[in-house]
Amino acid sequence: MTQSYATYANVKTRLDLADDNDQTFITQLCTNANEYVEFYCRRAIGPTSGGTATFDADTDVYAGKLFVRNGVRSITSVTVAPATGETAVTATVADTIIMPRSQNRRPGWPGFWVIFKDVASGSVSSWGTGQANIVMVYDSGWAAIPAEVTEVAEIIVTRAWYGRMAGQADIVGSDDTGAPLVSRFVTARDRETLKAFRPDLVAVG
Repeated sequence: MTQSYATYANVKTRLDLADDNDQTFITQLCTNANEYVEFYCRRAIGPTSGGTATFDADTDVYAGKLFVRNGVRSITSVTVAPATGETAVTATVADTIIMPRSQNRRPGWPGFWVIFKDVASGSVSSWGTGQANIVMVYDSGWAAIPAEVTEVAEIIVTRAWYGRMAGQADIVGSDDTGAPLVSRFVTARDRETLKAFRPDLVAVG
């Protein structure tokens, strides 16, 4: 589910509107801006609790490290099958370490790698091989939506609203690549802010 980076209430305050005459339109702009943020960042930038994901050892594990694209804050459980189709074994969560360690991350950021300790107390100490052999239940994403992402989303909506007030009609919707049309109201500076949250650039936090 798309995170709420821009909300009607906050944008209304930013625009200093005295009434709710444009609530439907602004709400739609917020939806489009929120979708654009995740479209551009290539992932959600916000907290999710208790999600379950299946990983592939052959494509998601690099040099013994499991890459978690949307970030990981804490782990509830992990099961690993030695190879595709084999019986999964429950790992001991205490045998795992989220990397980078919290003191080496940017404030409020999750980790993006999970490794096993060199000496494991449980029966699982590696990620196995194959496809769909790792299942993890974990809290993902950032602990809270970063303020700079919220600001970019709200500014996008504000610019789009002013654009509509100036007579532009084709603001809501998507282009032929699926990108929300509000993208035309994103400045190079705002794109640079969002680009910092792309997984290909910040895999290690």
